[in-house]
Amino acid sequence: MPLTAKEYDDAGLPWFDLYDGDKQALEGGEALRNLKSVKELGEEKGDVPLPENESVAAANVKMLRHGLSKDQVREGKF
Repeated sequence: MPLTAKEYDDAGLPWFDLYDGDKQALEGGEALRNLKSVKELGEEKGDVPLPENESVAAANVKMLRHGLSKDQVREGKF
């Protein structure tokens, strides 16, 4: 069974905040076009997947690209 958001946060696992989160998502590829989401599958079965999955105030948020200008590359070991 997948972790709930609370279980994930309680375990201290990181959440990520993207610098370009306001951008439009790319259209999915052909191979994935017919896949259904967990929500869609649940609705077809008359079920509510992860009904206990409530929103959390994330404690461990990692900022990606924080402090970098557009098109700047982060220096470091790769």
